[in-house]
Amino acid sequence: MIQIINLLQELIKPASVGIFYDGERIFLAEDAVHPGRRPARAFIAVSHRELFFHTFKVSKDLNFHDKQSAAKLEAQRIFSLLKGRPPREIVCAVLEKKPDELVIAFQEESYFEKLLSRLPKGLIPCGIMPAMTAVASFFFRKKGLLPDGLYYLKTGKAYEGFISLGGNPIDFLPSSIGAAQSYLNGWQGAIYTEEGKTERYLAEGARLVSCLPNSWAITFDKYPLKFRPRFSSTLAALWLLPVAFFVLAEILNFQATKIEKERIQVDLKLQQITQEISRIEEFRRKEQAAQKLEQLLKDFEIENINLVPVIVRLTLIIPQDTWVRKLEFRAPDELRLWAEGENALKVLKLIDQDPWFEEVKFLTTVMKNSRSGKEIFSLVIKVKSDLIPQE
Repeated sequence: MIQIINLLQELIKPASVGIFYDGERIFLAEDAVHPGRRPARAFIAVSHRELFFHTFKVSKDLNFHDKQSAAKLEAQRIFSLLKGRPPREIVCAVLEKKPDELVIAFQEESYFEKLLSRLPKGLIPCGIMPAMTAVASFFFRKKGLLPDGLYYLKTGKAYEGFISLGGNPIDFLPSSIGAAQSYLNGWQGAIYTEEGKTERYLAEGARLVSCLPNSWAITFDKYPLKFRPRFSSTLAALWLLPVAFFVLAEILNFQATKIEKERIQVDLKLQQITQEISRIEEFRRKEQAAQKLEQLLKDFEIENINLVPVIVRLTLIIPQDTWVRKLEFRAPDELRLWAEGENALKVLKLIDQDPWFEEVKFLTTVMKNSRSGKEIFSLVIKVKSDLIPQE
């Protein structure tokens, strides 16, 4: 009965809790009207030192939804290069610096899942944001507006801040202390900051995020803000709510069970189809690779060049999870290789470290095969001249 009363209180007059996470500790800002009440909505701000950042160009003719999609693909590519492995899933927050330039803050989804698992009992996650949104919320509540300039709050571990121009946020302030101080020393515009218990200020800013204008409420795409509506205290049939909740829960539970069974059946069929497609594609790749190798050897014989030892050497170096799609020789000592594999950067490093080869570099940008999940890439390789027979 007490639980039902708490739920009714939450529906009629919801309580909000702000959270700031610095990578180690969780700082809470309780609702000033209902401190300590549970359940309560939780709005979470994550320190910039826990995130990855990247700026890149896009076509200014794209709409913002398409720009967000492009940002996610770019974030996946950058994460793979930095970590040497593809991410399980990437979560992004996007700033539009210019019509043709985006700034993205991103992190792997598993990071946020671990963070949510650490939340105190009774808190309902209603949005996750980079710390800049909490900074903006804090100063907006304090000043009533956000004039152009540089805003930041300095914690014991990082600078959490952003740059505002034209009434909108356009960039993040570097989080590391050294980089941020250098940036501040060179800044020519207005600077807004606050000293004191800055971690608590950030948590309070996250709690008050509902007061921000929509253009400032920057959140991660997987965890948007969810403001639950306030119910009027004059509900005529309030006593029926527990019954309605029970009936609705039973209906939803039945539907959820039915949908879950159907989903499992569909997943099994998709797995079978995917496995069959993978076997077919693998056979085709091997067949195509054999045909290309045969043609390449014929071409080498025509050119009177013996590169068989070099090809054997490459076969021993390249990992088994990588398929060579095309191999091209360009006299006097250059090989061009097109391939698909788990990690393009790893293949480049393995070949470059071999004493037979030098000046190994990417010919084009590394791409992602959306079906297989592997990277498509091409390399330019110089074979050391003393390994090529001179006819």
